[in-house]
Amino acid sequence: MAEVFGLDAYAPKQIAARVSELGVGKAKLPLLTLSLLGVLAALLYWVINLRTDGSRP
Repeated sequence: MAEVFGLDAYAPKQIAARVSELGVGKAKLPLLTLSLLGVLAALLYWVINLRTDGSRP
């Protein structure tokens, strides 16, 4: 892998392969773990997008 400005540079095919591997790995997680990830994602969405006074960003 080539280093470009201190970051790893990947070809589009390599990026697609990595994303696919991560997606398959996440899909194979146990139901409880996957459910907790979903809850955490919903909470993160709520924290970022909803304010305590009900206004939206």
